[in-house]
Amino acid sequence: MVKTGHKKFVKKEKARVKLKKSYKTILPKGLNVTNTEFKVKRIVIREQLKERGENELLSAHRKLNVKELMSRLKHNNSAVKQDGLSGLFEIVTLNATSLIKSHFSSIVDSVSSLMLDISGNTRKAVVKLLSAMFSQVTEEELSPLFEIIVRYLACAMSHMDSGVREDSLLIIDILLEQCPLLTAKHRSLLPHFLDMISSQTRSHEQARQLTVDLDSRTTTTVFRIKVLTRLRSMLQAIVHSSKTKPGQSNANREVTVSSDTRHVPLYSSQQHAQPFVYDKKVTSNQTLADVQSYTQMLMPLLMDTFIEVVADRKQAGSDIVVEAVALLQCVVDVILNVIHILRQCDTGGVAWFKQTYGRSLRDHLFTGRFPYTVGSWGSLPNKNAKQRRKDCEAALKLLNTSLDLQCTGQNLSLCLLAFQLGIDSPVNLDYVLTSIKCCRSLNPTILACLDAIVSKSDLSQCITVTETLLSLARDPGLTFVVFPYLYNIVIRVDVKKLAKKTRVEDWLDTLPTYLCQKTPIPGSVINSIMTLAARRIPALQNSIDSHIEHILDALPELEIKECERNSEPELSYKRSLARLIYWVQEWDEELSEEICLALRKQHFGPLTPYVEDLWLLRNETFEK
Repeated sequence: MVKTGHKKFVKKEKARVKLKKSYKTILPKGLNVTNTEFKVKRIVIREQLKERGENELLSAHRKLNVKELMSRLKHNNSAVKQDGLSGLFEIVTLNATSLIKSHFSSIVDSVSSLMLDISGNTRKAVVKLLSAMFSQVTEEELSPLFEIIVRYLACAMSHMDSGVREDSLLIIDILLEQCPLLTAKHRSLLPHFLDMISSQTRSHEQARQLTVDLDSRTTTTVFRIKVLTRLRSMLQAIVHSSKTKPGQSNANREVTVSSDTRHVPLYSSQQHAQPFVYDKKVTSNQTLADVQSYTQMLMPLLMDTFIEVVADRKQAGSDIVVEAVALLQCVVDVILNVIHILRQCDTGGVAWFKQTYGRSLRDHLFTGRFPYTVGSWGSLPNKNAKQRRKDCEAALKLLNTSLDLQCTGQNLSLCLLAFQLGIDSPVNLDYVLTSIKCCRSLNPTILACLDAIVSKSDLSQCITVTETLLSLARDPGLTFVVFPYLYNIVIRVDVKKLAKKTRVEDWLDTLPTYLCQKTPIPGSVINSIMTLAARRIPALQNSIDSHIEHILDALPELEIKECERNSEPELSYKRSLARLIYWVQEWDEELSEEICLALRKQHFGPLTPYVEDLWLLRNETFEK
């Protein structure tokens, strides 16, 4: 018979060599326990044993000093860098400015290079830290280190990574907000704005073509609007820096004369101290050739950018989308600032711009399009709904105003551009007049349009505008709204010529009555009336002579808008009105006695000494 498997297994087990089993114990009795003894060697780290000073700046979270935090900025790990930046932010925000200034240069030097970091969270932390630091120092204190920031910023604006380029715009916002005058001096940043939206062609050095970035987090149109918005702010800073020069001021200076005063200096022979320029290459002056060269690169890009967004004129007419509204505002503001800079450089700069780009602007911005309106809520029709909504929100945020379906602000800016370049069209003037009728508050753009109209020395247009304003001035609700516009015309145009065609003398005759009413009056109106009174305009002078008693009688109780009762600003305006005593032509003994009686009764309150001096001075002039 065949053997079964079990029998084979048993036979094999019997044949296998077996080890003998030991009956001895492994450990003696009583020693069957675990030995827990171990040896320890001390490790000493010197930095941990270092004592902190009482006045040493430490972060609130990890208690690290500035040097330790800056060492973390050089680490390869982005989380470690962000931890160091957050610690520096805590030190900057929680400590006094005087304690931070000693570390300011080292922090700026270490942080500036992180503008180019590949991590977006790190770059956002850099923006947050720089904003906190720049708000605590002056521009003069920042000037020695500003060149470092500008160099790294220029690299960020031309970086290959689209995220770095977009975040560089946030750094520009900080510089323009915290130190605009210092930023305006570094005009080397201007070409980098063009590099962000275009590239040079091989055919010509100044010729450029728009570029499209497919890797960007935002659409091309929104990104171009962001860049042009910062370019507009940069140009505005340049214009403002040219207007405000140190040591120069046209403001009136009030001198208090007492018994100890021996002389009043009319001018100073000493040279004012100018801020020290650390980089000799940086200069605030720019020649006409430099501005023209930059304009020749900029203008074609502006036109091409706008044409890409605006729909075909035959299909849409003047209706544009929300992104086009924001882009139109940026384009027009940039052009207006360029014209202002050209005017500052040379008187022939504006004429060159008008001859070179006047026809192009008229064809692309005005003909068949003006005035603009918002035709559809959303973006271009080939985009999906989600992206369309996102682009609209981004465009509205960049506009920094609520959406106006009639595009009033953009159309008024276009009217201002047309008046400055001499693009004559009755549509532009009619739009300005219509806007004046609808506007219930002072609009600076309308005021600038009237300045441009007056500067053209076109009497017919001045008469048309003046008649419209005079008709609106009869409305009590628009009296002080229209006043700045009329004042701007009267102060710059010959009143005799206007009086032949308009009733401007009737309006001048009513101005002193504003000073006798119990309703509050703006302080700007008081200053304007005093300026007109100094010009000795007959219509206004006769009205002042007939109302001077009522004006002085109402002076103590006169209410001035946005001024607290008996505050220094209110007393300053009232002292200005009291000077009308000196401008009275029909001065006689009866008027002098009435003022003397009011002075005895202390009718003028705290203004009594000032009015008494004017009264004595006027009597001396009358006796002579």
